[in-house]
Amino acid sequence: MPGIIHARYVGFGKGDGNRSAIYVLGMNDTGTVGIFRSTDGGSTWTRVDDEAHQFGCATSVVGDPCIFSRIYVGTNGRGIQFYNDANVTNDCPDRVD
Repeated sequence: MPGIIHARYVGFGKGDGNRSAIYVLGMNDTGTVGIFRSTDGGSTWTRVDDEAHQFGCATSVVGDPCIFSRIYVGTNGRGIQFYNDANVTNDCPDRVD
């Protein structure tokens, strides 16, 4: 994947258009370790965490199938954590958050 040189975990979720979003917990080509999202099939990547908001020892990452930008991160001993951008929309009418 261009821009990503190491992917420890890969997951998919609702995209912002016709493609699914791809989530990677790994390292980009500048040496930054974090969680990255691509909405264009892996051509470009945006970091979704930052130095102040880490997820501990992550053991998995997956995107929500109904809410763009929401990710679930499995951790070793800290349970399942989630993150999403502000003002998200639930596109599954039968689902209650």
